[in-house]
Amino acid sequence: MGVVWRARDEFLHRDVAVKQLLLNDVESNEFHEAVQRAMREGRIAARLQHPNAIAVYDVVVENGKPCLVMEYLPSRNLSAVLEERGPMPPMEAARIGSLAASALAAAHGAGIVHRDIKPGNVLIGRDGAVKITDFGISRALGDVAVTKTGMLAGTPAYLAPELARGAEPAPPSDVFSLGATIYAMTEGEPPFGKSTNDLGLLYKVARGETRPPMRSGPLTPLLIRLLANEPAQRPTAAQAAEELKAIASGSPVPVTGVIPPRPMTPPSGTAVMPASRTGHTGSAPDAAAGPAHPPARAVDGARARTRAEEEPRPRDRRLDPRGAPGRRRRVRDRRGQPP
Repeated sequence: MGVVWRARDEFLHRDVAVKQLLLNDVESNEFHEAVQRAMREGRIAARLQHPNAIAVYDVVVENGKPCLVMEYLPSRNLSAVLEERGPMPPMEAARIGSLAASALAAAHGAGIVHRDIKPGNVLIGRDGAVKITDFGISRALGDVAVTKTGMLAGTPAYLAPELARGAEPAPPSDVFSLGATIYAMTEGEPPFGKSTNDLGLLYKVARGETRPPMRSGPLTPLLIRLLANEPAQRPTAAQAAEELKAIASGSPVPVTGVIPPRPMTPPSGTAVMPASRTGHTGSAPDAAAGPAHPPARAVDGARARTRAEEEPRPRDRRLDPRGAPGRRRRVRDRRGQPP
């Protein structure tokens, strides 16, 4: 997508990072679209001002190629850190995740969806600072979509299931990708596993075939919610940041609202009784009418009597000497008669 250079701002006397969009493989009829995408990245990222997000200072065009002038942070991305160190302790993963979640919460509040949260887009500074970068394929809600038709925006290993099924990007999809990133920090690989077959991986993503966390300790309950298949069952980025901060500090995890499960659809042909309305004004129900819901014991007794009345009584039948059912046979009383 692009290459990042370290540069010097001669006017403000500070080091900056310049991200230049690579257009080597772009056809001439797509060049304008690529430039528009880069300019759009600058407009979107400049709206976000947060200590855990890389700031964008300016957008310039050099030799026909757009360049983003951004904050320079001496750092390594989280992907390189994990490759060198391996899985992290849950407490450290919670600290990094809480800072990244706070930046996402600010982005979502500004109407920005990142669309590609992954370890490669999380920078870890030398002083332990955490910043999210690369809003190059992000999408501002209400902005004009310039992503090429048919182009999948996002890394499959960290993609939310609904995006693989064709849904529009939204804040819950960023939350899922954040959960997948934290999962990789503690488990050593993405929740869908590692695979070089993107199509096969996308199939698993679309089906939501995540592996349950095994080494995440206190992060496990939150990870399960972050990686929920249904977007409505995931916490918001702000809720995730609060819970992750509590886990990192060893404090009690705050209780967030639990989303009730969706009502089950009754089978076809099943009659559903309407729910009784409560709290309406009007006269009190007639006491002689009895309780609205009879006790379970009375209901069970009524059902038993109904079954007893409906079932026909068996006819009085006797077995003949051969053991087969038949008519009654008259048997003479031979007592007192000679054999």
